[in-house]
Amino acid sequence: MKPDELPDMNVTGLVTLSDFYAHQHEVIETALKNAEIPHQIELYPPNAEKTWRDGAFRVYVPSEYVKSGRELCIAIEFSSVF
Repeated sequence: MKPDELPDMNVTGLVTLSDFYAHQHEVIETALKNAEIPHQIELYPPNAEKTWRDGAFRVYVPSEYVKSGRELCIAIEFSSVF
């Protein structure tokens, strides 16, 4: 792993669900809570060299929730397009 890459797991052993932009924070967190999917969110500060991280956050979940969590997030992303 390169030094500027984010890990696939966090320090507590949760697995990466996905990365999101800051404006999606409230919707994603509310949906995960309503679906009763345990999760942890880690915010990433702006970085002039890595503009894709500006206002970004990464969601981690226990491994048994990865599939259902990703399906939920895809549904949210799809519904926000329309």
